[in-house]
Amino acid sequence: MDVHIHLSYCTASGFRILASNYLGIAFDNRHRLCGEIEGLIASTELTPAEVAEELMKSDDADFALQGLVNLLKWKNAAAERKKLANQEATAQETKKIVNQEATEQETKIIANQEATGQEMDNKVAEVPSTELHILMHDDGLSSPSL
Repeated sequence: MDVHIHLSYCTASGFRILASNYLGIAFDNRHRLCGEIEGLIASTELTPAEVAEELMKSDDADFALQGLVNLLKWKNAAAERKKLANQEATAQETKKIVNQEATEQETKIIANQEATGQEMDNKVAEVPSTELHILMHDDGLSSPSL
């Protein structure tokens, strides 16, 4: 059985707690990268587990926090690429639908023209055909005969 658990993304407050727990960075003695990280976290979908994993890579706060900054920037860029790809896919899908609708409209017009042409042929066929015979008389006058 598949069970999906949806967890929230890390917030600036969550980052401060994790930085305190893993790197010993106190709230009142912030690292120079904390402001940048908090700004990036606000615009990035990153779980607390991903943040903790990055912070555990080193006991050196500079190295760990720079790694987190790099991860956040990479995630932001990946999200932007995905967004652009989705926009392109949506534009292509819209273009495909418009082309399909235009083709369907053209098909309807052609079918309508063909149907109209057949109706005209039928109307012409319904007109009784009469043969006109021209008789030539000695005097050169002609008269129709049915």
